[in-house]
Amino acid sequence: MTSAGPIALKVRSRTVTKLLQSAKAIGILCALIEFSPFMRAIIMQEYIEFFKAHSMLSLAWVGLFVVLVASLIKSSMSKIKSISHQELTIMVNRQDAKVVDVRSSDEFRKGHIVDAINVTLADIKNNQISALEKYKASPIILVCNAGMTSSQAAQLLSKQGFENLYNLKGGMGEWQAANMPVSKSKR
Repeated sequence: MTSAGPIALKVRSRTVTKLLQSAKAIGILCALIEFSPFMRAIIMQEYIEFFKAHSMLSLAWVGLFVVLVASLIKSSMSKIKSISHQELTIMVNRQDAKVVDVRSSDEFRKGHIVDAINVTLADIKNNQISALEKYKASPIILVCNAGMTSSQAAQLLSKQGFENLYNLKGGMGEWQAANMPVSKSKR
């Protein structure tokens, strides 16, 4: 019984080795088959069947993809760049950028970035921007609550001839979440 033990072990190890080699061969074979034109056609057929069975879901995904690509292209081609609160601080300190808060006067009084000017979106739409005319060529950073309204204001100012326009990503919400300094007006 003791002499049969090692022989049985050798037979088992050879069998295991052969099985592993066969598995590797099968894996390579599967990989080759997967990338063959025939397999690609089968996979494509499965996609088509999925799209037919789930047309609304497929259209939603295609729509989201198109919107994502369009927004990426639009943001890369835009004259207005979005900046973080760190970049805002650097620009104010090094390039003497001016911060323009486009929120309402009440929101501005509750808290705004130090030395910011309050020019509401309504004023920009009505072309009442005399306070900004002297900053036309210098960097202007627009701020709102979340970064959406200021982006719209930046587009309007760009059409009115302003050149160096920036939008604060996340607006005052992100600014305050980062514990950046906020000034409050007493009026």
